[in-house]
Amino acid sequence: MSKLKMTLIAAACLLSAGAASAATPWDVFKRFGLTGNWSPDCSSPPSATNYWMTYKEGPGGKVVRPLNRGGGDELSVTVDSAAMVSSTTVSARFRNDDPTWGDTNGTAVDLTLELVNDRVHTIDSTGMDGTQYIKDGIVVKSGKPIPWIQKCGQTKPAPTSPN
Repeated sequence: MSKLKMTLIAAACLLSAGAASAATPWDVFKRFGLTGNWSPDCSSPPSATNYWMTYKEGPGGKVVRPLNRGGGDELSVTVDSAAMVSSTTVSARFRNDDPTWGDTNGTAVDLTLELVNDRVHTIDSTGMDGTQYIKDGIVVKSGKPIPWIQKCGQTKPAPTSPN
């Protein structure tokens, strides 16, 4: 085979590899199935104990994830990077991206998420300073397991009116 053909084949392989590695966080989340609305209980409105998260496409192919805890305030997070680890796990860097976070606005954590049967939970969470918050699905500080949350329909349930 001529040197020119070998060079062209090598260049094509490099271009293909570059295109494959150029997947945006949104591309990864779509492929993983982590888009739309998620909550511990999809039949109940957002509250302090039943938060709603919505994963949607943000600028530049990033993922934005507002967290609705009821009461009208949402905490926004941006997913700056993401990669498939396996067919059931993804790793991603989540960054607090909302003044409502206060002193922790702008801080980031690396998460590993597991998705099984339209349910997801965090397996590991490590801060940028190396602090491990979640290990093997357990909150390090409290020893409590991270709950599984489920994929919900496209819209959130209407808030219940106070009586």
